[in-house]
Amino acid sequence: MVGQREEPERRGAAFGIRVNRRYHEIDLQEERPVKFRIVIDADEDGVFVATVPSLPGCVSQGATRSEALSNVREAIEGYLESLRERGEPIPPSIHEEVIDVAV
Repeated sequence: MVGQREEPERRGAAFGIRVNRRYHEIDLQEERPVKFRIVIDADEDGVFVATVPSLPGCVSQGATRSEALSNVREAIEGYLESLRERGEPIPPSIHEEVIDVAV
């Protein structure tokens, strides 16, 4: 409706995405972080491989877990930038909790 404040879209990445629902325009001025699940496994050579299940093909690696996480963060940023440039939707943020159980 005219005169109403635009509500922020609940999906985004390191950059935020706000959609003007009346005109379907994208505004990248406001930042909102989004969480993605990262799976890290060591391969047979001891290299840590990080994959992002919700972003098909988004994979990186590192000599350490820390390096793999840093590298996959850059890969996610590039992936999301590519989606934005092509006008494709950004996958929603995950909303989950992790529970540690002693065995």
